[in-house]
Amino acid sequence: RNEEGNIRGIFEDLRHVESITKEVIFVEGHSKDKTWETLNHEAQSYQGPIHLILLKQKGKGKKDAVQLGFSKASGAPKYKNYIRWLQHALPNLEPVDLSIAPDPLASLETCSGLVLTGGPDIAPRRYGHPEYEPLCTEPPDEARDELEMHLVEHAIERLQMPVLAICRGAQLLNVAFGGTLLADIPTQKPTEIIHWKTGESDSYHPITIFPATLLWKYTRTESAEVASAHHQAVAEIAPVFTVTAIAPDGVVEAFEWANPQGRSFLLAVQWHPERMPWANPLSSSLAERFVVEAESYAAMFKEGG
Repeated sequence: RNEEGNIRGIFEDLRHVESITKEVIFVEGHSKDKTWETLNHEAQSYQGPIHLILLKQKGKGKKDAVQLGFSKASGAPKYKNYIRWLQHALPNLEPVDLSIAPDPLASLETCSGLVLTGGPDIAPRRYGHPEYEPLCTEPPDEARDELEMHLVEHAIERLQMPVLAICRGAQLLNVAFGGTLLADIPTQKPTEIIHWKTGESDSYHPITIFPATLLWKYTRTESAEVASAHHQAVAEIAPVFTVTAIAPDGVVEAFEWANPQGRSFLLAVQWHPERMPWANPLSSSLAERFVVEAESYAAMFKEGG
C-alpha cells in the first residue's frame, strides 16, 4: 500500500471531477522496464485525459472481497446464476442482495457495482402507458419497481458506480431515464424471432452489434447467438442512451451512454449472459469487463476507507 500511495493519491479526489475519461490500465507487479517511481512520475506529468491506474502485486496474500450489489438475488434458483457467473471472473465476489437488505441504499454504498437482474414485467404506468397492463404476463411487482428505481438513481447519480443491467434490468434502466417499453412483443411488434422461452428453456437468436460502440470494443464481436427469455423490450430509447445491438427484427438488445464523458460505466443487455456458455464472448467478456470496472471502483473509493 505504501508503494501504491503516491499514485493513488493523485486520483483519490476524482469522484468530485465531472469531466473524467475513465479507462483502466493494469500493471501487474514490477515490470522490467518501469519501476513504481517511473509510473508515479509519468502519472504526475501526464497532460492528456486522466486515466485510472490500478496497480496490483501478485503473491501478497488473499485479495480483499469485492462487494457487488444485486437488485434481487433470492426468491428463485435462477437468481443464483448471476452470482455464479460473475464469480468466474471475480472469485472474491461478496454478493449483497439489496432486495432483502434492511436499508438497501445504505447497503448499496458498501458495494463497488450494481447488477440489475431479470424478473417480472415493469408496471406500464411507469412509462406512461397504464393501458398496457393487460399485456403483462402477471401483475407487476410495484414494490420491486420502486426499490430499483431508487437504486438506479443512487448508484448512478450519487455514487457514480458501475452498473450492469440484464433483461428486466435493462428495461427498468431505460424507463428510469425516460424511455418506454413494448409491453408485449407478439402483440405490439409481431415477429418471427422467438424472444420468449421455448418450453422451459431459453430461446436463442442472433444479434448484431454496432461498430464503434463500447459493447463492440469489449466483445470484439459483430454478431452472435444469445439466450433470450423476454416478451417485453425497449420501445423508445431514453435520450441519454444509444442503442448498441439489435435482433434481426429490430428489437433492441443492448444500449449504453450516448455520451459517456463524465459518466460511470454502464452497460445494458436484453439477453441472459449468466445462462450462456462462458466461451460465448457475449457472456464472458461482459462479466470480465464489469469486474474490471468494479475492482477499479473499489481501488479508488473503497480501499483504506
